[in-house]
Amino acid sequence: MTFTDKLAAAKSAPRPTRDVTVALDAAVEARRKELSDELDAAQDNDDPRLAAGRDPAELQQQIDALEAEYAAALVVIRFTRLPGQEWAELTLKNPGRPDVIADTVVGNYNVHAVTRAAAIASGVIVDGDTEYQPTPDEWNDLFDTISGFEFGNVVDTVYSLNQADAQQAIEIAGKALAAIQDSGRMSLPQ
Repeated sequence: MTFTDKLAAAKSAPRPTRDVTVALDAAVEARRKELSDELDAAQDNDDPRLAAGRDPAELQQQIDALEAEYAAALVVIRFTRLPGQEWAELTLKNPGRPDVIADTVVGNYNVHAVTRAAAIASGVIVDGDTEYQPTPDEWNDLFDTISGFEFGNVVDTVYSLNQADAQQAIEIAGKALAAIQDSGRMSLPQ
């Protein structure tokens, strides 16, 4: 396969994507936790007077209803790998913070700022077969709403798509090429 063929194939291939699910109703989750704790207390007490008059079956019905409501608050965000030059520009525009180990490990850029900017540039909200491109203000509101855990999932996903996955694939291909060359099955010009 010639370079031109390889380039044409690479250009026509779809860019890798990954999905992250976030919840936009923390109040429902908090209420579900309260009811779940009440249910545990009611089930653990043999003495009905200590169960504070709460019927475990009724509590379970309320939890089930809240879980359905919570499921409706879930949002799927789909991220697509950026072109390499666009990712590189984001890393240059967001230098690493001096005392942040994570920034040093990834290549001396602000990993949170870079992945947030890349998320905004490459992310869409998925609702069934429909994709919605949020405005910059909607992205800011989304990031202000989600939990730290969920933001960490966004950071990890966007970083993997644009840096770690590509780096790992090249390392694996390099090892495979070296093994082929060492076995004498293929000789490349020196």
